[in-house]
Amino acid sequence: MTRPPLQSIAALLLSFAVAGAGAGAAGGEILAVRTADAELAAAVREGFFFRWLAPRLDGVETRLGADAGGDFVVVAALLPAPEIAAQLEGLPLHLDDGAIVFDGTAYRRPQHALALRRPGGGPETWLVVGRQRERIAFLINQLLAGAADERYRRGEDFDYLLVESRYLRRTGRWLDRATTGDGTAARVAIDRASERDGMAERDRDWQGKAAIPGRRVVLRVPPRRRTEAALVELARQLDAAAAAMAQRIPVVLERPLVVVVEEDYVALGRYLGRVEEAVVPEADAGAAGDVHLVFHEQDLDAYRFAVAAALLRRAGIELPPWLADGAALWLSRGWYGQPYGGYLPALAAGDVLPTAAELLAAERQRDGSRVLWAPVAAAVIERLRGDGLRRKL
Repeated sequence: MTRPPLQSIAALLLSFAVAGAGAGAAGGEILAVRTADAELAAAVREGFFFRWLAPRLDGVETRLGADAGGDFVVVAALLPAPEIAAQLEGLPLHLDDGAIVFDGTAYRRPQHALALRRPGGGPETWLVVGRQRERIAFLINQLLAGAADERYRRGEDFDYLLVESRYLRRTGRWLDRATTGDGTAARVAIDRASERDGMAERDRDWQGKAAIPGRRVVLRVPPRRRTEAALVELARQLDAAAAAMAQRIPVVLERPLVVVVEEDYVALGRYLGRVEEAVVPEADAGAAGDVHLVFHEQDLDAYRFAVAAALLRRAGIELPPWLADGAALWLSRGWYGQPYGGYLPALAAGDVLPTAAELLAAERQRDGSRVLWAPVAAAVIERLRGDGLRRKL
C-alpha cells in the first residue's frame, strides 16, 4: 500500500479545521498580504496556506509585501499598528494603549488578535491586528485559505474574527455593509443574531461558579455541585495540603489559591487549550483560577501537584521546567498513587533516567517525559541541603 505524502495529509486535516472568510472561490484572483513587518511576512510565508495550499491552486496568484495589492487584500500589523488605526472609520474598533477595543470590550492579552472585513468599494479588504506575529499569521492563513477554496470553509460567513486561542473566538457579521455616496465605509453595526462569542461564554461560566471557601484554597464549582460531598472533601484536602506545602517552601498566602472545577475535559481544553488532570494556566491566560481541574476521586495526587506548582508561582520561585516539576512533586509527594521515590529503582533499571543537562534545560525537550522525569527531579531536590525549598534552591 502506498503511503500518502505528509503534506497531503496535513492539507487534508487542515481542510477540516480552517474557517473561511465567506468569499467565493478565488479562481483567477490575486490574493495579497500587505505588511511592512518583515518578520510577520516571514511567519505568514511559513504558514500552511503558502507552504501547502497555494502551490496546489490553479489560477490563483499570491503576493506578500509592504505594497502588495490584489483582488483580495489582507492588511496586517502589530499593535499599535498606525497603518491599521488610520483605516477604522465607521468600524466598531479602536486601538487604545496597546489594546484591541472591539465593540466596547478591551482585549489586552498577548494572544488576542482580530481580523475584520472593511466595508466599502474596491477590492475585498481585511484588517488584521494583534500583539503576536504567530497569532496574526494564523489568522491571515485562515482568511487566505477561505478566500482561495470553498473546501477550506465550514459553511461560515463572518465579517470579523477575534481569537484568543484556536478554540476560543468571537465571530459575527455586520448588520449594514452599505457604503456612503463617495464610496467610503458607512457606520456599521454588529448583527447580534449572527454573533458567537466563546470568550464571553467562558467568562460567564467562570463567574457563575459557586465557592467552597477555605483558608488557603477556595474551590469554585458548578452551583449545582456546591454541596456535593466529594467536592466538599476535595476542598478540605486541598486546603490542608496547601497549608503543609506552603510551610515547606516557605511562603505566606496573603490570599487563598483559587481552584476551579470544570464540568468536563471539553470545557477544560476549550478554555485553557490543554487537557490534563489539572492545569495551572499561564500567567497571562486571564484564567479564573490558579488551578483548573476536572474532578475524579483517583486524581488527588495530580491536584496536589498542580496546587504545589501554583504555590511556587505565588512564591515567585522560577526554575527550569523540569526542575519546577521536581520542586512541585517534592512538595506534593504523591505520584500516581504512591510516593515518588518508589519509582526510582524501576526508572534506573530501565535506563530512562534523564541527564543533568536534560533536567537543567531552559525548555522542555520534545522527547522528555513528565511522568518519568518529575520523580527524578524531585529526588535531586530532596538531596539538596536545606530544610525548606527556598534554602535548597
